[in-house]
Amino acid sequence: MRVGFIGLGNMGKPMATNLLKANHQLAVYDINPACLEELTKMGAIAKGKPSEIPPCAEVIYLSLPSHVTVEEVMLGADGVLSTLKQGQIVIDTTTSLPSVSKKIAEKVRGVGADFLDVCQGSPPAELAAQTATFMVGGEARTLEKVRGLLETTAKKIFHAGPVGSGNTAKLVNNLMSLTNTATSIEGLVLGAKAGVNLEVLYEIICSSGGMSIQFQRKAPRIMNRNFKPSFALDLAYKDLDLVNAFAKELKVPVFLASVARQMFEMARAKGLGSEDNTALVKVLEELTNIQVRK
Repeated sequence: MRVGFIGLGNMGKPMATNLLKANHQLAVYDINPACLEELTKMGAIAKGKPSEIPPCAEVIYLSLPSHVTVEEVMLGADGVLSTLKQGQIVIDTTTSLPSVSKKIAEKVRGVGADFLDVCQGSPPAELAAQTATFMVGGEARTLEKVRGLLETTAKKIFHAGPVGSGNTAKLVNNLMSLTNTATSIEGLVLGAKAGVNLEVLYEIICSSGGMSIQFQRKAPRIMNRNFKPSFALDLAYKDLDLVNAFAKELKVPVFLASVARQMFEMARAKGLGSEDNTALVKVLEELTNIQVRK
């Protein structure tokens, strides 16, 4: 199939790579020339602006930093919508506001094309390993048309509901994931300050009611002082910001998400934004004069 891909960052690159490995024809665009060069060496065709992608593709993927960028890329003067045609499908994998997905989908349907918001519940390593989880918003018939493309990356694909539902599921997931990360870090710092053996504490928690996937995955990284970004702190903050904005639209109070956002904002103020989101621990370590390590 002829596929277009816009945005070749941490999430977009492994998805685009998988499409190439599956022998799909790929036209790509990114503002970073290095990203384009890497994919063209693998067989992709580089384009100079978003509007050059639809004429080369039946399906157009987006993997962009924010909902603001999605609107620019889709609706700008040289945007995708300016050359989009009837029968094409746009797959937006950006973590975005559901209201923006609905706005873009309406514009896309206006030219006779289809739109899906397809969010990942997985880190880049799982995307590359083709074991990702996708949550999809849009019409079921459209999902079935592109299921084979999505399966080049995803092991599990959930149809969450109409347009916007993929992003809704992603924001709910990240609300729970990131608030859990924050409380896990608080627990580790408290245990370290009390002088408990953290490796034993880890085993206890993993065998008790406090265990979660986030604790199980992230506590060893913290204790080993490994803050190489898997999911950067800046991105965690961005997602919590979206959660709070989404909740505000719906007039739903999200107390813990608001507190977690402020905690991650403190870490950003300390210059930790480019590190893994587990670097949040450094803020609490400084406040308590203790370090969480083996």
